[in-house]
Amino acid sequence: MDLRCNSTLAAAYTSAAQRARVVTEDWGSRNLYCAACSSDALTTARANTRAFDFSCPDCRERYQLKSLSRWNGERIL
Repeated sequence: MDLRCNSTLAAAYTSAAQRARVVTEDWGSRNLYCAACSSDALTTARANTRAFDFSCPDCRERYQLKSLSRWNGERIL
């Protein structure tokens, strides 16, 4: 798992929330895997899909990525 984010993607946005979303969604598309089955990759949902950002191509489990524009080391959602 690569813990580095591609911060250059955020250059096109002025909102801190949008920057966090774009950077973390890119990271998730490259690094997340399914916790419900043995799939080692997730499929990115279409833009503006309600309630989930990724789904498993094998078992169809859905995942939503939550992002903050600042670090919160006290909790993992």
